[in-house]
Amino acid sequence: MAEHVNGLIIDRQDGVVVVTMDRPKQLNALSNPMRDEIVRFFTDANKDPSVRVIVITGSGDRAFCAGADVTLLPTMTGAPFKPDMRLPLGYWAVPIYKCEKPIIAAVNGIAAGGGFSIALIADVRIASDRARFSSVWVKRGLIPDAGATYLLPQRIGWANAAELSFTGRVLNADEALKMGIVSRVVPHDKLMDTAMEMARQMASMAPISIMLTKRAFQKAAQSNFETQILIESEGQMTCWLTEDHKEGTQSFLEKREPKFQGK
Repeated sequence: MAEHVNGLIIDRQDGVVVVTMDRPKQLNALSNPMRDEIVRFFTDANKDPSVRVIVITGSGDRAFCAGADVTLLPTMTGAPFKPDMRLPLGYWAVPIYKCEKPIIAAVNGIAAGGGFSIALIADVRIASDRARFSSVWVKRGLIPDAGATYLLPQRIGWANAAELSFTGRVLNADEALKMGIVSRVVPHDKLMDTAMEMARQMASMAPISIMLTKRAFQKAAQSNFETQILIESEGQMTCWLTEDHKEGTQSFLEKREPKFQGK
């Protein structure tokens, strides 16, 4: 049974949780309750062993997420708008990034501003052929936030990140594929089927291995090769002691699909 909470629909399906940003009339733009719910959900999901994979998408056919709801900006902390410096403006993106479960972004329409950031944080991005991507902040006289200045150069290189962030131009799905923002473009009506097929495949794998692989990937961006060898070694030693590793080896010898338990 899907749960509707503060602008999100949370649907749990045998280890795969589909999170749908659900403000279609506002192009799924982020409200304060949505940000708070994102923090709550991803914080809890990270500690929940029943959650194997998270798929995040947008409601309707027009938008994944158009970023901040600019109509709410004057009311966020009073008029005129002044940022609340007790929290970084992109505070809500941190639990998504820190979540060690695999995250698939099924980008069904425009992903702009903070919506672009959400897609960038995801481990895999699958785009509908109707998807669009924009580092729109410069058109609002702002800089990229919610981690975009960190992630965009990592994902597509400094020059491409600079071009998008200094011009605010909109990429279509095929351009995003060529630039490496997404790994796959599919027909719009096949998007969720494709994302769920991938999610179920990931969910059938050893969750501890995936968690440690993701952790190592994130650390690699901040380390050198020799340090990364040590990080990989530590993770591998942990995996060797798991029941899932034993099952993976035994199933290979028995020529069958493994059944991982996350132990």
